[in-house]
Amino acid sequence: MNKNFTFHPTLVDSVSSKCDIAKWDEVMAAWEKKEYLQSLQSLFDYVDPELAKKYANVERTLWKVPHGSVIVQMEITAELFKVEAPFLTITGAKKIPLLRQVAQLNFHPLTITKIDMKEDCLYFRFACPLELCEPYKIYDALREICINADQYDDAFIKKFDAKRIQEPIITPYSQETKQKAWDYLQLYLSEADEAFKYFEERRLSGFEWDVIMITLMKLEYLISPQGNLRNDIEKQHIDMGTNEDIATKVQRGKDFLRQLRNMSRTEFDADLYKIDTLIQYKFRATLPNIKQNLQGALDQAKKEIENKDYIGAMLTLEYNFFNMYYFNHVGDEIDALVRPSLENASGKPVAEAADILYKAMEDLINGNIPVQRAAPPQGRKEEKKGFFAKLFGN
Repeated sequence: MNKNFTFHPTLVDSVSSKCDIAKWDEVMAAWEKKEYLQSLQSLFDYVDPELAKKYANVERTLWKVPHGSVIVQMEITAELFKVEAPFLTITGAKKIPLLRQVAQLNFHPLTITKIDMKEDCLYFRFACPLELCEPYKIYDALREICINADQYDDAFIKKFDAKRIQEPIITPYSQETKQKAWDYLQLYLSEADEAFKYFEERRLSGFEWDVIMITLMKLEYLISPQGNLRNDIEKQHIDMGTNEDIATKVQRGKDFLRQLRNMSRTEFDADLYKIDTLIQYKFRATLPNIKQNLQGALDQAKKEIENKDYIGAMLTLEYNFFNMYYFNHVGDEIDALVRPSLENASGKPVAEAADILYKAMEDLINGNIPVQRAAPPQGRKEEKKGFFAKLFGN
């Protein structure tokens, strides 16, 4: 393997979060003063400053917000905060296995919300007295509904013949964008095949794992696919991180890339569209969290470069940069450093690519970039849920 993989900038609109960080202090201040209505309204402004203009009534007590394939309906009464998201109808579906799966979801991953059934329709629901609407809890509840409703609807439709209660509000990408995404995907898969051949001949299966992960995350970064393709990529990403032996994971990853290779253009295009969101899938990156997470990668790459293992260093650095994008909205300032470096390293000899990427990560960790200094929400950081939440922040 003499050259680095090809890199193309993302075709989606932005890598930044919609959150208005400055609003969080207002959210918490209102909550502490027991101004529960104001706290909830400020929380929605924190999530997206445009939310009220688009989706709320004049009093800002009733909200109907599209999130992917569902409409999240929120209501603030004199006593309660209620959330309902119509999910699926099971009329004509394979009811027994579907309802068994729903029961499992109500145990995990759902923790503070639930899926209810009325007649043959499934709904995500949450209700809470206003005095118990602690902001972190409400954010977690909304995220739980949004992420799981949008993830499992396509899976249940595909596996159990369920049907949507309402059609999603989507904006398809242009034909030009779809063509670019298709062409770049074919290129990424061809480059992965070439790398596999190189590493197989040298029995370096660990590097094959890196190639699979980088290819998956490059596709997600490139076009942020939705629907079944998004679910399949996420599942494969999780499966590649299990405790199984490396050979098993590599073979499974190769099989998945082969499935992508055999995917028809029609199937691919069907999952290329933009959606409105209430709670964004990715976390909002902060520079301290990124520094903490990337320091180990920088140390490893330094050792690899000192040992003239330029392929290892290049893969270490590239994997961690794409992993950062995969889990986070990094913001324009961080992207302004990392993206040009990925472009400069694209297709370069491995030693040169490793040096370019190392310098970029070193600059990022040392803070040699213009960065917004707005503080992340303060408070019960120890109560954030999930490994990556602890790593990357909101």
